[in-house]
Amino acid sequence: MQMNYDEAFDATLRPRHDLLSGEEIQAAERRRHGRLLRDDPECYAMVDAFKLHRAHTDAFKLAIEGRGPFMGQGQTVCAVDLGAGAGNVAAALVEAWASEPPVRLTYIGVEPHSLMRRLGVEFLRALAPPWLDLAFAETSTGLSIPRADHYLVTLNYVLQQPGVTERDLRDWAALVATLYSMGRTCLLCISPNSISPALEELDRTEALRQEMSAAGLVFQLHSASRRMDRRMPREDSRGWIVQPARGADWHNVRIERYEFPL
Repeated sequence: MQMNYDEAFDATLRPRHDLLSGEEIQAAERRRHGRLLRDDPECYAMVDAFKLHRAHTDAFKLAIEGRGPFMGQGQTVCAVDLGAGAGNVAAALVEAWASEPPVRLTYIGVEPHSLMRRLGVEFLRALAPPWLDLAFAETSTGLSIPRADHYLVTLNYVLQQPGVTERDLRDWAALVATLYSMGRTCLLCISPNSISPALEELDRTEALRQEMSAAGLVFQLHSASRRMDRRMPREDSRGWIVQPARGADWHNVRIERYEFPL
């Protein structure tokens, strides 16, 4: 039976988080907190998925709303989600497109951490409507990409991650070039809009643009920022705690959309 987001979260991510000890949760929050690396302990991945899944899903929904019409009636979409975590981009697409879904959405989540991939499969199998096909992979190389009317590549809170390498950026640019050769392609990048020098030092956005240009891609960039209150899961019961964004005028989510003219 298909579940809504809250039901899927409470059936999959919450029970696994509840099995963690207090020491594991404290270690994950102290040492990583949203900066997950491939070989980190499973408790780090579990805490990240539990704490950040709803907020990152909401952020991508903002990006989809700002994108405008992405597909026409009766069309198919293939979404490749780089740094997928536990599938929050797919969750956002399911929620955003529930009333007017595509004929078929093929979602491919690329996630290096093995537990995150398993969490994504469990969560999305509970959530998935009939029009969603899903798969996860460890890397973006050698993916089996189906033919589709539209291709969507996503980087949702990824380009400021410490584990992103030059090889990753080259592989991602090559993937975008491959999809562009197959049909209409859009790249959506969502990032925290921060004035933190430490976060700015990690930001690989400009390096990705350079790799896309080196791959022969010509793109139109559309940038925007939006204000978003964060929904965080309650620790001791179901439901969410809303953390308001700092100040009424503080736009804490940065959205960058890359269009590749045909």
